[in-house]
Amino acid sequence: MPIVTTSIIAKQLGWKNESELLVADCAETFATQCIRLYQDSELWNHIRNKALKRVETECSPHKFFANLQSILLEKY
Repeated sequence: MPIVTTSIIAKQLGWKNESELLVADCAETFATQCIRLYQDSELWNHIRNKALKRVETECSPHKFFANLQSILLEKY
């Protein structure tokens, strides 16, 4: 499902507005972005597909294991 979030969260994730998610920093803009997604199936699919690719890349079991291994090797 596509994401509408604040600019702070987008920055923390390193995800781009209008690519992997939509940004809204006030209630009115948040509602507008949600309506855009709901009414525009092309935008919905674009945001959804880009976000899924990021999740697959950043949260894959391989990536998790590599990060965990890196942390453990630093400590020992």
